[in-house]
Amino acid sequence: MPKTILVIDDDAAIREAFTYALIDVPYKLEVAESGDAAIAKMQEQRFDLIFLDLRMPGMNGIEVLKKVHALNSAIPIYIITAFAKEFFAELTHARQKGINFELISKPASNEQIQQIVNNVLA
Repeated sequence: MPKTILVIDDDAAIREAFTYALIDVPYKLEVAESGDAAIAKMQEQRFDLIFLDLRMPGMNGIEVLKKVHALNSAIPIYIITAFAKEFFAELTHARQKGINFELISKPASNEQIQQIVNNVLA
């Protein structure tokens, strides 16, 4: 069974950019336009890597991060955001609670995305 990546972002252009960046990797790519959609997908299937946006309507990325951690704390999570400063206190609190993640600034290049995927899943 191929390893599976989940991209959670409310912006369709970002989801499409990930699809384009990862078109040649030997992994399955799933996308979710909201935190609720992502959690529903996680209850149906297993993921090996998650890329997560912070600023989304409804359930924000911090809430998604906590729910993902509760469902499976072993999944590597890369938060891709232009708003790390805005969420700094909440991100710090999540780390203090033992939730592991990496932060990457938007926009991430195709090469950066591919490198993360190769490093984590290869």
